[in-house]
Amino acid sequence: MVEAIGRCMICRGRCFNHVWLCQSCYDQFPELQGKYTTWPDWARFLKNQHKSERLQENAVLENEIEFPVDLADLLDVIDDGQDDDE
Repeated sequence: MVEAIGRCMICRGRCFNHVWLCQSCYDQFPELQGKYTTWPDWARFLKNQHKSERLQENAVLENEIEFPVDLADLLDVIDDGQDDDE
């Protein structure tokens, strides 16, 4: 489940993946409208935590098996073609 990618670092509302805030939080926290270096400590901490979550989620997504898998195809791969009774 994706909980950080494309989510606001404050309210977890939807936002573009290349930004850290949704429009509502951007408007509500004018101190976060400037450069990252001018953000208050709490916001920089929260952004770093959220960045770590996004990186972890990306790593998981890159390693997941895509579903749905056709069960018959999967069984054909597992089965070596030999009847177990022979």
